[in-house]
Amino acid sequence: MMFFNVCFFTDDSLFFIFFLLFLSSGVMHNHYILIKYLIDHSATTFTTKANAPATLINVETNMQWTTLSLAVRAATNTKPTMEVHDNVYVLELIRKYSPDVEIMTKSGLTALIIACGDGLLNIVIYLIEVYGAEPNSQNETGFSPLHAAARSGHDSVVMALLGRGGDLSIEDENGWTCLHFAAQQGHVSTCSLLAQQGGKDFFEIKNVMGESAARIAFKWGKADVLDALSYYE
Repeated sequence: MMFFNVCFFTDDSLFFIFFLLFLSSGVMHNHYILIKYLIDHSATTFTTKANAPATLINVETNMQWTTLSLAVRAATNTKPTMEVHDNVYVLELIRKYSPDVEIMTKSGLTALIIACGDGLLNIVIYLIEVYGAEPNSQNETGFSPLHAAARSGHDSVVMALLGRGGDLSIEDENGWTCLHFAAQQGHVSTCSLLAQQGGKDFFEIKNVMGESAARIAFKWGKADVLDALSYYE
């Protein structure tokens, strides 16, 4: 069970806790009718600023996950038989309550970083184009959505980010670019895609240890990546 950092000291505090527990359960298990009922009911029942759904929607678990970040992670588990649009349905439901798209979990994940790492192309596009998520946002370690997509080898997500202002040259605190992450994980097609898009100057970027992406591939024993990258040297 999840515990919430709820700072409400009214007679309705217990209700808020159960509201959030049920809402999170609905989000994680794609119970759309339950989610809609909870949100609509709270909207008509509570009118004060402190109790409004717009405030509730951004309340965090003890690991700093919100309804939005839970909804994005839950989309990874959407049944293959469901329509493509179904895994953005919850995002559509809660959007009118203005969830904060840039809130980070305790481990530094925004909703967009989660979607990119999980390969959720339609949600990545929805978060950027509808929610206004920043494609080049970075957490405290400098990790970005493009880093997440490249590390997981999601080429379509990489292209979606680049087509919406994603910056290839962004480095994390250790000087790693998205190409370093892709090379470390052995994603040949992703490395080729990034090298093509970035050109020679990008290809030669070194991290704080003086290592290029090709060096990372060699270090981690990714021979196929090394062969692919040698074409761009």
